Amino acid sequence: MVLSDRVAREFANENVVGTAADFGFDNRTLANLPVIGDLMYDPQKGGGFQEDMYEAVEDMNTLVTTLGQIRESRGHQAAKDFENEHKGMFDAKRRLQYFERRMKHYRDERDRLFERNDLSDEDKRRMLYRMFENRDDMLGEMVKIMGDIRQERSMMESALGTRP
Repeated sequence: MVLSDRVAREFANENVVGTAADFGFDNRTLANLPVIGDLMYDPQKGGGFQEDMYEAVEDMNTLVTTLGQIRESRGHQAAKDFENEHKGMFDAKRRLQYFERRMKHYRDERDRLFERNDLSDEDKRRMLYRMFENRDDMLGEMVKIMGDIRQERSMMESALGTRP
């Protein structure tokens, strides 16, 4: 199917770079080859902490929704107790939103790159890998945020005696 996708994209003059059909031959392409690539990991496309960032944003969105529901159904004190219980996540809210905006900007830039017809596939590939590096540098900062969240939880669990 990947080979069919590649042929169809070439025939329709559609972008191939950055898709599963991108298995042009250079030093990074073994992970892109059909069948063989399924057995390999390409660190350039792995995204590092991208999944962690999106999971943290999803958790934050769930907490914010839950906080609003608690405030409506059980009152402000119950909401304040809930917010204190999840203080680490709520403290990281603005930073998570900032990274979410930066990732949206990254995705928009990546999509614009894919739509460009004035670049060769090799130029697009080179620019895409540079974008991957910038994305991974940005997401590397998530380590600090996740560490802050875990540290806050540990301190609260120790103080409240809820830690095993």
